[in-house]
Amino acid sequence: MRRATAEPGQELRLAKSHPLRSTARWKVSPGSYSLALQVNGRRFPAVAFTVLDS
Repeated sequence: MRRATAEPGQELRLAKSHPLRSTARWKVSPGSYSLALQVNGRRFPAVAFTVLDS
């Protein structure tokens, strides 16, 4: 685990590779996608990401 400290309003970029193990019956193909999260009723803006290899 890494730790970082940021001042208020300062952007903090975090990145980590994650294997995608699907529970769906469809295959994740390489390409560009976007994801929007909703946690406890609070919606977060969509974020683009790229699948490099399936």
